[in-house]
Amino acid sequence: MEIQSLTTPETWSHCSGKLNPADLTTRGLSVTRLKEESLWWSGPQFLRSAEQQVFPDERLCEEDVKTELRSSQVTVQLNNVEPTSPDPLLKLEKYSKLKTVLRVTAWIRRFTHNLRSSEKKKGELTAKELAEAERHWILEAQNQGFQREKGELKTGKDIHRGSRIRDMKPFLDEHGLIRLGGRLQHSDMSFSERHPYILPSDHTLSEMLIKRCHDQVMHSGTRDTLMQLRDTYWIPRARQMTKSVIATCTTCKRYRVKAMQQTTAPLPKDRITESPPFETVGVDFAGPLYVKIKKDKMEKTYIALFTCAVTRAVHLELVSDMSTEKFLLAFKRFISRRGLCRIVYSDNARSFKRADHDLGQLWASIKEPELLKYFSEKGITWKYIAERAAWWGGFWERLVRSVKTCLKKVMGRASLSYEEMTSLLAEAEATINSRPLTFVYNEPEEPQPLTPAHFLIGRRITSLPPKSFHFASRTPSSSREELTRRWKYRQRLLTDFWTRWKREYLLELRSAHTSKNSHSTPLKEGDLVLIGEDRTPRQIWKTGIVKELFPGRDGLVRACAVRTSDGTILRRPVQLLYPLEL
Repeated sequence: MEIQSLTTPETWSHCSGKLNPADLTTRGLSVTRLKEESLWWSGPQFLRSAEQQVFPDERLCEEDVKTELRSSQVTVQLNNVEPTSPDPLLKLEKYSKLKTVLRVTAWIRRFTHNLRSSEKKKGELTAKELAEAERHWILEAQNQGFQREKGELKTGKDIHRGSRIRDMKPFLDEHGLIRLGGRLQHSDMSFSERHPYILPSDHTLSEMLIKRCHDQVMHSGTRDTLMQLRDTYWIPRARQMTKSVIATCTTCKRYRVKAMQQTTAPLPKDRITESPPFETVGVDFAGPLYVKIKKDKMEKTYIALFTCAVTRAVHLELVSDMSTEKFLLAFKRFISRRGLCRIVYSDNARSFKRADHDLGQLWASIKEPELLKYFSEKGITWKYIAERAAWWGGFWERLVRSVKTCLKKVMGRASLSYEEMTSLLAEAEATINSRPLTFVYNEPEEPQPLTPAHFLIGRRITSLPPKSFHFASRTPSSSREELTRRWKYRQRLLTDFWTRWKREYLLELRSAHTSKNSHSTPLKEGDLVLIGEDRTPRQIWKTGIVKELFPGRDGLVRACAVRTSDGTILRRPVQLLYPLEL
């Protein structure tokens, strides 16, 4: 107040820190230097010069001059809050492996040691440093889980009733860590085996230790993992925790997880609806078969199999090479003898990546523009099943097996020419088309079993034609009336065959294709799955993410589009997908 009353703010000047004696002590000046400092003892030069006082030119503006600050009372509301501990430098939840946590902790401890000590530690981390890092986390876990018990042990009091470790006779070791007491003090086991560390079961460290022990015993079961853990640590409810850790182990799950199951789909309409033979067909290839071209020269050939989805009849053609031209010729021979088909089913060409190279080329030929153009001109629709889903084409795969069985048993080790092989295939075709589709009765008065040949020629191919008593006394006529009568007779006969087909064959299909209920959790987009591969070990199976679902006619998911780690999109049936996150 005195300064403000005797002067005006316009006359005030700023004194820099270099001319201010009070700033000398705030800069850490020693006593020896202070004795010699004239600024401290005499003040700045502009105050010591009596003849001509030169004051600093820097003036303070009126806004910089503050009025006198007076104390005032303000009433506020206070809440009593207990102080919270600061966030730790490392959080175990951010790490997946204990090894990484210990190494990071050891490096941090070495860094702080080198800051405080003149003896610097260098080189790779030592076993002692890693052990100290592990003890650090054991101390943290015990301080969080057994804080009250540790305080009681330090003061020499008995552990309070209700404590989970009261009956374990715990004690503190030289590092201040709680160890198990027990009655094995005089055994020849190591100190850690006699007195393992006690850890809380609800701490992240306990789970990470169990994971490490599980890795150390090479992903063995609960018993081996638990034995490895109890060499050094004792965790309440450790068995339940170990089972839970093993259940979530990704490595173990790759070998333990089962494939997805799905309720058996109803048979497609094309298989259970009355239609002319070979209107709906399935195509497959078999081979290679080696035929003799010259005396000592053998060449590969393949079988093109066409089977009717309704009557189960089969047609076999021998293909000499892998060109689109030869396959198209075989298809033309087929439709010339059996009639035009409406729908053709086949495996996906990608299913043969691991098959014989030549067979893969043959499958690739069915997608050539020349062949597709021919199909479109004829009004034929070609449909493909999902990749690796061979059972989707079961009605032709089963006949491929029948053909192979016939050829293996008949051919043996014989070397046949191309013509001989063609004749053998024709005989195998006749045999398979004469197989019974319905039950074979023991009584002679019962009707003969229905065969695919009944729909082709009205009788079994391998049986002798029946005697015609109607024409026994006279020469058969080719008049219009006679032919019409025979045509009507054949129509009635064919109608009887279809009636038996519905009553006997379809009823057998109903009992043979029982629908099995699936208890698998349905897949959804974004699920992580293991992609099964035939004849490949599980450890090299690819993992992928489900990107798209493909439901069947009944609305249930039958196939999925899966994206692998390299970005490839694969379409697989659900039976080849093994869910990893269920």
